Amino acid sequence: MADLDSGDIEVQHSGDPSSKRGGWITFPFIIVTLLGLSITSFGVILNLIVFLIEEFKIKSIAAAQISNIFNGCLAMLPVVAAILADSFFGDIPVILASTFISLLGISLLTLIAFSDYLRPRPCEPGSILCQSPSDLQLGILYVVLALVTTGTAGTRVALASAGAIISATAIVYTQDNASWKLGFGLCAAANVISFVLFISGKRLYKHNKPMGSPFTSLVRVIVAATVKRKAVISSKDEDYYHHGLGENNKNSAVVPSQSFRFFNRATLKTEEESGDTTNNKWRLCSVQEVEDFKTVLRLLPLWLSIIFVSIPIAVQSSLMVLQALVTDRVLSPHFKVSAGSIKEITIE
Repeated sequence: MADLDSGDIEVQHSGDPSSKRGGWITFPFIIVTLLGLSITSFGVILNLIVFLIEEFKIKSIAAAQISNIFNGCLAMLPVVAAILADSFFGDIPVILASTFISLLGISLLTLIAFSDYLRPRPCEPGSILCQSPSDLQLGILYVVLALVTTGTAGTRVALASAGAIISATAIVYTQDNASWKLGFGLCAAANVISFVLFISGKRLYKHNKPMGSPFTSLVRVIVAATVKRKAVISSKDEDYYHHGLGENNKNSAVVPSQSFRFFNRATLKTEEESGDTTNNKWRLCSVQEVEDFKTVLRLLPLWLSIIFVSIPIAVQSSLMVLQALVTDRVLSPHFKVSAGSIKEITIE
């Protein structure tokens, strides 16, 4: 994505045309693109349970389960998108592909709202018996939700709150009081604007080259330590591999720390390692690589605690929508709070 911090400085010091890209000139393109995509995703997320219950005649608990799975994927897939962007394709191609996939998903969801063949028939007046969705209708719905999820994952960074506020008020109210067709159509329009605007500014973006996956280094530490699990850990500095350690790397680790000592074997030089370390990447890691791996391990308790806290919040948000559906939400003769808007309380 655009380098807002260094773009202007590089323009002054470099004659390379590619260095003139980025900077604040790309800000309007990026900000509007991400805002439009946030409106699109939250326009689906906030009122998904209501849509499944009213339009697909899915039972309340099943609708909440589908919504929870949808939200769980939205929370996890951005990690995959970040890896793809940083390691293989770069930011711009991932955002461009994600924006297109999101547009495809919301367009198909709008088509579902328009087509009577892609939804179960409405319930007969005065009857409590309603037709359940067919396997084909459910299959198309799940594919559409998967597309929206995948498209959102590649761009879900900032502006989530701004997009949620607009969706929770204007979009959700339109879906409930006007029509699902118009509500999803507005989301599709926001996605179209984002897609077109992002492409329009493509020549101004700074294209950063992928630097390779950092996870490869982490896996190498595990493999190297496991292969040399029977090796005796040494207390001598010269027995460990310090690749690239010099005066310019004063902050790099010199001796492996004593925590998680098992992984110190990954940087331990044994008789089996030859002088050419390029052929031993999966048997010999640098001290700094091992220390970086240990840093990740120390973060695991924090990540797990966040996951454990987030699970009840996600379940609570779904139950709030179900409770709102059976609650008197009339504030005036001409205004009724949408059930999907209640979910915004937990999001913010």
